[in-house]
Amino acid sequence: MSREEKSPIKERLRLLGNDLRNLRVPILVIVLYESFQLLVFHALCPVKVFFGLPCPGCGMTRASFFLLTGNIGEALRYHALVIPWVLCVLYLLVYHYVLMKKAPLKNPLLIILGFTTLGYYIYRMIRYYPSAEPMAYHEENLLRMAHTGIMYLESYI
Repeated sequence: MSREEKSPIKERLRLLGNDLRNLRVPILVIVLYESFQLLVFHALCPVKVFFGLPCPGCGMTRASFFLLTGNIGEALRYHALVIPWVLCVLYLLVYHYVLMKKAPLKNPLLIILGFTTLGYYIYRMIRYYPSAEPMAYHEENLLRMAHTGIMYLESYI
């Protein structure tokens, strides 16, 4: 093999390195934002922090953790769609970094999973909100704090 020919592994690592380099600023912003949010509001989800409501992906982080540790029952309890989402991400990663092609079903797959997640969210809001984790109301939210502050100010006017 000549010097100019690149090995498949080096080519894939170069692609991964380029992707990480291109995403370094958004990744840094997200890490800083989430760290601040966790320290101040004790929650990672922006929807929960701003409105106190669970979002469609609520419980997905905990479900992923339980899935990675082999506790499938707990993973499904926190978010029943964790396995389809993990399989979708793996499918996209394999196509991008292993096969180095665009995934043929990317858009339809994401649309179907997105609508399924939305339907599952509606079901969970009807069935479990506001008392069962992870679908519980988060009282330390900005909307409630703003409302309380306005009511406090109005009592002095």
